[in-house]
Amino acid sequence: MVGQWAFLNAVLSVVLIADFGATNALTYRIGRDGIEATAGLLRLLLLAAATFIAACLALIGLDSVTALLNSTAALLTIVAGFLQLASNWMISIRMGQHEQYWFNVKTVLRVSTQTGLALALLSILPEQPMLAFGLALALAALIETLFAAFMVHRMWTPCGSVARTQALRDLLQGFGLLALAQRGLLPLSQLIVSALAGATVLGIFTVASRAPIVISQSVSEALRALLPGLAGMTSEADRPRIIKLLADGITGQIVLIYPALAVLSIHAHTVFTVWLGESSVVLEAALMMLSAGVFVACLTVPHFWALQAMEAVVPLSRLTFWRVLVTLVIGALLTSLLRDPLVMPATYSASLALGAVAVLALSEVRLEIVWPCLKLLRWRRIAYFCIFVLGLNSGLATLDAYLEPDTLLGVVALGNLVTIGPLALYIIRKRAFTNP
Repeated sequence: MVGQWAFLNAVLSVVLIADFGATNALTYRIGRDGIEATAGLLRLLLLAAATFIAACLALIGLDSVTALLNSTAALLTIVAGFLQLASNWMISIRMGQHEQYWFNVKTVLRVSTQTGLALALLSILPEQPMLAFGLALALAALIETLFAAFMVHRMWTPCGSVARTQALRDLLQGFGLLALAQRGLLPLSQLIVSALAGATVLGIFTVASRAPIVISQSVSEALRALLPGLAGMTSEADRPRIIKLLADGITGQIVLIYPALAVLSIHAHTVFTVWLGESSVVLEAALMMLSAGVFVACLTVPHFWALQAMEAVVPLSRLTFWRVLVTLVIGALLTSLLRDPLVMPATYSASLALGAVAVLALSEVRLEIVWPCLKLLRWRRIAYFCIFVLGLNSGLATLDAYLEPDTLLGVVALGNLVTIGPLALYIIRKRAFTNP
């Protein structure tokens, strides 16, 4: 079932590639030019999504043979993908006005609803898990889309003129290739693993990658506010403020993401035992590899958004595209030759780290903002913080011999919450990791 769920999520992720950077492009354009300048473009995008949704529903209506339930699940997943795209495009109106939190709210709504629906539908359709999963994905995405429509209904109306296709091409210039590469890496990696190594290895890769990627995305998405925010900072007088914002963004990533990934890596055996009922050395090793790559990538997220906001999206998109292409080719070759379940996690993690280096290099070459930003960071304090987190969790790990996994996980969560939580809050509020 893990493999089936992973397969449908891979299909969903492939559909989300059809965003082609429209969410980021709309956020950027609304922040720079206002809602009215993008209203026609938004209508055109929603019309395209509605057309694909109608086509999928029509195919489902023609599918009257129960033997084709798997294809029905895939079609429902495709519908879920286009509904999710529609919600992203609509909520970009809010994000363009520096209200990034609404994107997180609707995501939490979808994920929580999706989980409840999946469990409920599995109990109703125990012999048809693929269909249950497809329905859960589609219904949760519909709820998310209705929520997004409600949040913007007073700011924008779907009725009105529709932009021309040429205007859409101009909007997506640079953003499209970047989104294609960025969104395509994980689902295409999953499909490669599924095709070359089977559902079991896919399950390992998916389970190991799920928590680190979700943690990083949930925190890093908040930095999307830099996209409309930096779009208006074009003068030399704004440069110190830009550098300060990026330095604060890096420290936020360290304070919020590093502890979570450290907990996952050090207590991997306990986490998987509680989550799945069992663990394995391979699964734990995959989690550690992916956590390392995700953390390195997180450090460059502020510069990633800065490059897009400061008109360097085209070279960024080209670098990302070639990195992802090389990653997929190498991953496919090594997976087919070695059949080792750790090949794709290692390749994926290395790709994330390489991408982080590319972002920093491009930021320094095009914008000259990396070294000034790094000079603002108080590296000694950052090192002390990281050592403290490692020491605390290494000490908690020694309780494994005395406590049951459920109890130990609760102690670990409470211990980190009580000690690191207030410390992280203090660091963020006082900006203790950056020079004034």
